[in-house]
Amino acid sequence: PLEHYVKYGQYEGRPVSLAAMKEPEFPEGTAAFTDSIRRRRSTGKRIVSVFAVYWKDGRITERDLYLLKGIREVSDYTVVVGDCPAFREDVEKAAGRYADAFVFSRHMEYDFGSYKRGFQFLLEKNILKPEDDLLFINDSNYGPVYPFSETVDAFRKSGKDFYGLSAGVLPQEHIQSFFYVFKQKVWSSECFKGFIDGIHRQLSPAHVIFSYEIKLTAFLSSGGFTYGTLVPQDYFKNYVRNIPDVPTKWGATLVKNFHYPLIKVKSMSGISGKTYESIPSVLDAVHDANPELCKIIEQDLSEAESGRMKMNSSDKHQTTGFSV
Repeated sequence: PLEHYVKYGQYEGRPVSLAAMKEPEFPEGTAAFTDSIRRRRSTGKRIVSVFAVYWKDGRITERDLYLLKGIREVSDYTVVVGDCPAFREDVEKAAGRYADAFVFSRHMEYDFGSYKRGFQFLLEKNILKPEDDLLFINDSNYGPVYPFSETVDAFRKSGKDFYGLSAGVLPQEHIQSFFYVFKQKVWSSECFKGFIDGIHRQLSPAHVIFSYEIKLTAFLSSGGFTYGTLVPQDYFKNYVRNIPDVPTKWGATLVKNFHYPLIKVKSMSGISGKTYESIPSVLDAVHDANPELCKIIEQDLSEAESGRMKMNSSDKHQTTGFSV
């Protein structure tokens, strides 16, 4: 843990201990709310989606709006679930074009807590139908680089019961939790419902990963369900430097070789260890596939760099003001 903090955590602003974790201060005027703004459409897409988000400013970002637009293209109904309060009118005005319902509250259960609340909302409102697939997706990525319809088609052709984009292999093989699709036989099962109902607050994101992300794939498999991923599960182990590591660290390779629809936001942070491929190489791959999305990423990177420069300038100013 100490080595990991020295390499990565301190640069990400991570607290040194759980005791140092503080509840974020959300802007005045944000509030918890649940709102269904339209009935389910009948478009024949047979997908209902839960989009899990965290907006520290209480407003939707351009990145998330683009993601939501991509989800709309494959989804008959989308509920946006936030682990945060939000500016209700602003969110509904911006996202209402692509979303059908909103559930915002500070629950501190991270993305899995939002998946749980979204799924419960869909059941309570009788939105899900027997012919539907259920999509869980969160806002930790840029995308879609390629239309989500390509991934949905691959899932349905695979014949698997549930599906993801890629799988981590440590400490055991598991679908990465930012994108899941489940057939009706899975989401309607007592096995699935029991797992979802058992989600509760954990001490940290690491605890969420170990308690839910790593365990869900094995749990459903033990219940008799089959799974697959867009990226072959042994690809990174056998063909990329023989490193069984997190697949999303290979953004350019994923986009070029597999029409991978998402780029992990953290992999574009410039922090060592978040990516094995250079940011320019990832941007080139995204630009070739989707110039519009590439502009959004470049704008975010530019704003992040400006923010770092201001912080550095402020630090220098404070230092020169100290008496020696």
